[in-house]
Amino acid sequence: MLTINPSPLLGVIGYAAEPTSVLIERVASHLRVVQTDRTSNMDDAELRRFVAAGSVRARGYGVCSERALASWMELAVVFGLEFDVECAWACACLDSIGAIAGSHRYGDDLVHAMYHAAANDPSRSRTV
Repeated sequence: MLTINPSPLLGVIGYAAEPTSVLIERVASHLRVVQTDRTSNMDDAELRRFVAAGSVRARGYGVCSERALASWMELAVVFGLEFDVECAWACACLDSIGAIAGSHRYGDDLVHAMYHAAANDPSRSRTV
């Protein structure tokens, strides 16, 4: 008999409904590792609230996997929670594909395109 622990499946099945506390904690832990300097000014509760707020924003674009949420939150830590509307490269990326918040048509592919746009934008002043 094969027993599958549900927590590793979060990255596969995503969070179509509300993000779980386990998912928020996993993404927060990821941010502590990859963005140590930028998250050091937040205590654990603040970071979890930040991730929860970002997950709501990301879900509006159809982001549904743990991996894509982690990438979205890396961008949010670097560029701010509303980077999708405040950063020129993000707006250009969204405009180029006609993404509309709440459309749920673009999802994880959108996040990866935005991540690469941020990394390749010569006008950005921060490192992703």
